[in-house]
Amino acid sequence: MKCPLCNRNIYAKGLCKKHYEIQRLTKRKKEIHLAKLAKLEKLQELLTQKIEPKTKEGMWLQGFADGEGSISLPITKTGGHASRVIALHNTDSALIKKACQYLDKLGIDYHVKTRIMINKKPIQIIFISHQENFIKWYQKISFTSPKKLYRLKENIKNYNRAKFSWNNKKQLKTIELRKQNYTYYKIGKMLGCSEHTIWTFFKKYISPT
Repeated sequence: MKCPLCNRNIYAKGLCKKHYEIQRLTKRKKEIHLAKLAKLEKLQELLTQKIEPKTKEGMWLQGFADGEGSISLPITKTGGHASRVIALHNTDSALIKKACQYLDKLGIDYHVKTRIMINKKPIQIIFISHQENFIKWYQKISFTSPKKLYRLKENIKNYNRAKFSWNNKKQLKTIELRKQNYTYYKIGKMLGCSEHTIWTFFKKYISPT
């Protein structure tokens, strides 16, 4: 028997290998599209709810973030690009340690970085990124600041994980660059992802605790 579309030999389901693969990929793309729509509907429903923190950790982090935190959008007012990230910063290491403990209790991943200042106390910054962590933040902490809450919702709605995917080549490249003493920040810039993404990769898959 021959394929009715091109007269080649049958491979599967009455089609040649080429047209069978086209049909299979088309069906898969449709399934992915429907799954994305379903996920978007759930997010839209979630973001219409008014969320209030229900734990002491959530209430404390909300107050801390309103005063000492910021959240960026991927496109800045000047047209430049920025990482989608919640940042909590303070010179008091005890406050940063407490914030980290509360984030751990709430199951939110983060990365801490120290920024050295000239003639000033060093600033410690907690970075939080990735859509799943933004959703957890929205559900368990949120913001009272309308501007920060708006940015959080926009980041959740428009976050596209498909822009960066881990494949074997990128994993090997990441490990290679790290062995060459490149920082997480520089590796992220070279591979087109956030510093937190690189840090999480090493924490979870290379040197899990």
